[in-house]
Amino acid sequence: APLLLEQGYRVLTLDIYGRGYSESRENQRHTLDLFTGQISELCFYLGINQPFYLVGWSMGGAIAAEFARLHRHSVRKLILLSPAGLPFRKPAITKLQNVPFIRNLYFLH
Repeated sequence: APLLLEQGYRVLTLDIYGRGYSESRENQRHTLDLFTGQISELCFYLGINQPFYLVGWSMGGAIAAEFARLHRHSVRKLILLSPAGLPFRKPAITKLQNVPFIRNLYFLH
């Protein structure tokens, strides 16, 4: 964040409910709707009405992706860092490692 601040960006960090220093109600279900709503409420409270860069890391990646899907016009760019909870597909070339001749040529050297 310090480098972004030096470049003139406004940086906000958010602890989602039940994580970091944020409290959580005892019977509160932690859902994507709850967390994306938390981002919406923060934007409303701060008067953010222009598209912004949204960065999600780990579990925040899934939350940021869902927020961007729901609020396309609010997100200028979506940046995901090691996102958890998103589907992952191996590149097709990794299937070739199961073919003995090709595996010996390309994957064991």
